[in-house]
Amino acid sequence: MALVVLALPLAIGVLSVAALLGGCGEGGAGVGGGAGKLEVVAAENFWGSIAAQLGGAQVEVRSIITNPDTDPHSYEPTAADARTLAGARLAIVNGVGYDEWASRLLAASPSEGRVVLNVGALLGLKDGDNPHRWYFPSNVFAVLDAIVADYDRLDPAGAAYFARQKQAFLTRGLARYDELRREIRARYAGVPVGYSESISCTKRPGGAPRRARDLERCRSGRRRGRVRGDPRPERRGQVDAAAGAARLATALRGDGECVGRRTGGAQR
Repeated sequence: MALVVLALPLAIGVLSVAALLGGCGEGGAGVGGGAGKLEVVAAENFWGSIAAQLGGAQVEVRSIITNPDTDPHSYEPTAADARTLAGARLAIVNGVGYDEWASRLLAASPSEGRVVLNVGALLGLKDGDNPHRWYFPSNVFAVLDAIVADYDRLDPAGAAYFARQKQAFLTRGLARYDELRREIRARYAGVPVGYSESISCTKRPGGAPRRARDLERCRSGRRRGRVRGDPRPERRGQVDAAAGAARLATALRGDGECVGRRTGGAQR
């Protein structure tokens, strides 16, 4: 008996895999996009990718961190990064303690016409809350709406264009992502779920694991759930022990939003 793992990154299938898995990395560049385009700078490329797709030909989007091997928490910005952020008309930061360096750079180069979208602030989060909001579909949609609203604010003449870009993103760009969610929901409906992260909404009263449909409601924002930091070793041990005793049919791993079903085959 082994766990078959099915990976489902919840950070939108149209983004790059490197961006999805929470990483980030160096890649700052000087400002200077196409003439007449709205200058947008994202601290991380998972938000930058969405901003670029929503803005299309009307925006020039640059992301400071693009390498998944770089930890945004400890990233040391360069002088080029500071210049890039200083020239942004729209700056997007994750917030919630994830990229404090970006907020410091913006504060050091104030600009009256700049709009700053802080994802954590937008979602009403506080220090200590889970900063990895790109894994929460409802949060991603909230950020999407906020980006388009900021585009409309900065470039009112382009509002109709941005509305078309948004509609295309929702109906075509997210098609594979929505298909994967439906597939997971159908395949694992009614299956007990274990987890390696302390997502409070995945437990029923008394400590029993919730079903896959409850997990889906949690991750889509219809139930409250929160992850605080990395999973502790003892929590990993609890999941492994439960899986080994065949008490779990499904396991959720927080590092990639992975779901696995216990079968008689080899681990894949």
